[in-house]
Amino acid sequence: MVRITTELPSTGYQRPTDQELRQLAAIVYAAYPNNPPISERTFSLAMFAVGRMFRTVDTVSKLYFPAWVDIINTFLDTHDLPAIGGAGVFAAVIGHNDIPVRLGNSRYGQMLEIGLDQYAGAKCSNSWRGVLAGAPLLEPLPPRGVERRVEGRPIPHVRISQRGHDGLMHEIPDGRP
Repeated sequence: MVRITTELPSTGYQRPTDQELRQLAAIVYAAYPNNPPISERTFSLAMFAVGRMFRTVDTVSKLYFPAWVDIINTFLDTHDLPAIGGAGVFAAVIGHNDIPVRLGNSRYGQMLEIGLDQYAGAKCSNSWRGVLAGAPLLEPLPPRGVERRVEGRPIPHVRISQRGHDGLMHEIPDGRP
């Protein structure tokens, strides 16, 4: 059997050391304790595979998360590496810290989405290094159609007005008519 493999363009991913991978996994699991546990080897494979994908500005809604797990496993197979599960892919996406994520939310009908592309987009910024240096993990994006309140911006003051006997609008200071 002859196998022809075409490599994707480099994304600039630089592999963490084994010690850095352990530290990064601990940070990811502290932030997402409900993610099923995975082995160090699985996390390493997931970081490698996700590192070789390009980043998008927003999450990709045309592919469900299990499709990304399949794409990543196909990539690993071309390198004669074992397959990994969704928990490993999710942990690596969070650990890379430069990939937008929308968590699943049944209240809003939101499926888990990630911002990856196999062929084009931004290169890996190796932001995992910042996480190890104390930078916070990226916050997940809100479900589609739900606005996120920007931290540090005050909640707008609501003014309530009422038409007075003179026919003009007058602000009600305490909000009660």
